[in-house]
Amino acid sequence: MDQFRDLNPFTVVIEAPTPERAVGFLNSLVNKLNTQPKYFKRMFYRVDWQSLKRWSLLYLDKGELETLRANLSDHLDILQDLDKSPDLENLLFLINREMTSKMLGHFFTDFLEDNSSTEKTGKPLDLTYLINILSGTNKWIEGERIFKSPWSSFFGNNEWEGELDSYFWTSKKKFLLLFVTP
Repeated sequence: MDQFRDLNPFTVVIEAPTPERAVGFLNSLVNKLNTQPKYFKRMFYRVDWQSLKRWSLLYLDKGELETLRANLSDHLDILQDLDKSPDLENLLFLINREMTSKMLGHFFTDFLEDNSSTEKTGKPLDLTYLINILSGTNKWIEGERIFKSPWSSFFGNNEWEGELDSYFWTSKKKFLLLFVTP
C-alpha cells in the first residue's frame, strides 16, 4: 500500500441521455486527459472483456447455467443444422421450421389438455431471437453499421450489451464512472 500513499485518486461521474452518448463523452475525455500524462498517471474506466471470454461461463450463477443448458438442448437441431450451412438464409429456414413445428404441435395437442388446469406444460414460443435478427438486418440495410449479436436472446440472456457492458456503470447504466489517479 505504500506505493499509493501520496496519490489522491478521484472518480469522474458521467450522466448522459443514453449510455452510448456517455461512452462517447468518456472516450473524448480520456483522449483529452491522455494529452496531460504528467497530471493524470492512470485512468481506469473499462475492462477488456475479450480477455475474459474464455472464463465467461465461470461468472454465471447456477440458474443461468441451467437456463443455458435448457436452451442449448431445446435448440440442438437448429445449432447442428446451422453448423452444416452457417448462412442467414439457412438460419431463417431453420427458425421457420422450428416455429412451424411448435405451432402445429400446440394446435393439434392443446385441445387434449385439461382446460381447468392453469398450468401450461410447454413454454410459449419466444420470437425475440427472430425479431432481433430482422431488426439488426433492417438497421444494417438502412445504413447503421453497429452490430449487436442476437445470440444472447437465443440462449435466454438478452441483458448483455457487449461493448457497453465492459465499462463501469452504476445500477441500470444511469452513471458512467472513470477512476483517475493524478
